[in-house]
Amino acid sequence: MKTEKELLEILGYFISDELAEYGDESDLYGIDVRNFEDLGLLTNDNGLVLRLRDGSEFQLTLKRSK
Repeated sequence: MKTEKELLEILGYFISDELAEYGDESDLYGIDVRNFEDLGLLTNDNGLVLRLRDGSEFQLTLKRSK
């Protein structure tokens, strides 16, 4: 759905932009934010993958409730 993809794009930009303010001393600086589709994840869900400098990875899934 177009709305979910637009929301993911906004969230990804916001997360990247806000974490950049922590400065390069923070473990969150330089975080890589990509969406599931761009990474080719085999899922029907929409979401973001956050990769930190130390190699740890987190996934945020976006589900429409209504």
